[in-house]
Amino acid sequence: MGRAKNCGVLTVRCWGRIGLSCHKGAAWAVTSSAPVRPQTAEQLVLIGCDLVYRATMPFRIHLVRHGKPLCHRPAMLSADAFRRWLTVYDAAEVDDSPPAKQAAIFKPQKGQILLCSSLRRSISSAYLLAPEGGWQSLALFNEAAVAVPSLPLTLPAAIWTALGRVLWLTGWSSVENMRECRIRAHSAADMMINAAKTGEVVLVGHGWMNRMILGELRKRGLKVCATSGAGYWRHVVVGG
Repeated sequence: MGRAKNCGVLTVRCWGRIGLSCHKGAAWAVTSSAPVRPQTAEQLVLIGCDLVYRATMPFRIHLVRHGKPLCHRPAMLSADAFRRWLTVYDAAEVDDSPPAKQAAIFKPQKGQILLCSSLRRSISSAYLLAPEGGWQSLALFNEAAVAVPSLPLTLPAAIWTALGRVLWLTGWSSVENMRECRIRAHSAADMMINAAKTGEVVLVGHGWMNRMILGELRKRGLKVCATSGAGYWRHVVVGG
């Protein structure tokens, strides 16, 4: 059975007597059904072995909320009218840009993995950050749906949203329920962690879904490194 050796930030698991020099910021794992004895640390002759390399430099995941949607919100709405309005809201573009003080923080860098949801407000916000493109648009990151109860009431959209969210949190939903959404957040967190092994990840997503993904990331041991802004364009940096 192999044993683990710690060399600074390098962890080497050895089967037999293996001598490896330490490479700062990297981890090597050699697995084999038989002992391996390379002649030098620089030249590894691995026959019948699997060599796995994983960068261990701290990685970062950026969770950014979309900008303000360009969508008129009627003063009062019936339940049916509110459902129709949600459809219009999901198709809305964004009519603002990131605040000047935060624009430099948000600006994606070369080599980052750029993600957004399939909803229009997320896509348009993403292209405001990086007009050159390269964004992967996935429904996996879409906002948690709002449950709309069929009540004979006329209420402001904000009240319908709050009421629907409370009902959703209790388990009632005519759309994707909280349990299903939590499973989706779990999958999103796994995908982002895997992607972050090759570069920083930037997600332009949604308020509620970003919070759920953040919760899943923290369950996996990641920590919040920085936050900026509030409401639209809120930016949270998570690191491992």
